[in-house]
Amino acid sequence: MTLATDTAAPPQASEAPSPGAIVFRNVRKAFQSRGGAESEVLSNLNLAIAEGEFFCLVGPSGCGKTTALGMVAGFETTSGGTLSIFGAPAAGPGPDRGVVFQGDDSLFTWLTAQQNVEFGLRMQGMPAEARRQRARAMLALVGLAGQEDKFPAELSGGMKQRVQIARVFVTKPRILLMDEPFGALDAQNRLLLQESLRDIWRRTKTTALFITHDVEEAIMLGTRVGVMRAGPRSNLKAIVEIDLPEVRERTSPAFTEYYRQLHGLLRDEIHAPAPAGAS
Repeated sequence: MTLATDTAAPPQASEAPSPGAIVFRNVRKAFQSRGGAESEVLSNLNLAIAEGEFFCLVGPSGCGKTTALGMVAGFETTSGGTLSIFGAPAAGPGPDRGVVFQGDDSLFTWLTAQQNVEFGLRMQGMPAEARRQRARAMLALVGLAGQEDKFPAELSGGMKQRVQIARVFVTKPRILLMDEPFGALDAQNRLLLQESLRDIWRRTKTTALFITHDVEEAIMLGTRVGVMRAGPRSNLKAIVEIDLPEVRERTSPAFTEYYRQLHGLLRDEIHAPAPAGAS
């Protein structure tokens, strides 16, 4: 088990196993209130995520996990430092990044499951028959064969999330961004979708940044897990490399040890006193 901790210099910025697909260097993010006061969410965030890895990010509520993902997606800009995507400065949303949100509000309610999955391909100009075949194949891959003609209102919560995942993967983005996508699901659907997602990732090796509050979920999915410090002015506390077989068993001694280690790191941050000067 490999643990990188944030000491005087940020070692996690150089510990990705290959050149970074996503690289934060001394990134700072602050927001201003209506009254003009500044709230610094992230400070000196350093992280390199390698191409083809599945990186999970956990941390206390309010530590800036979603803000970090939003900057990669292009929804937010940095207030300082640099953020690069495959070596180029991050600048606004792009087709190279696909985003899956926690809720299902992003599905078009007037389109069927297949039409939702085809939407991005249609925007790219793909011919109708080609996009139909690719969408159907992707829906089958996420376990929705036979459900293609149903509208979102006719699908369960777990099925809607499967449509979202299919809609993102079908366009073959270079980076997959997921913000607690299974958080609102029941335990059974969450486990099934974790297995489906990991199976698709094994096939595609799409670079993934996955935000979760669930340590067990992070171990099930991730190649590495980053633990954020408590906010405000949060950054990375540690990165744990997950060295487990492709088929992961929650009851294995190694899985249990990873859970103990990560839960301990997270527990310490949840109970940590607020930084001096924090409001």
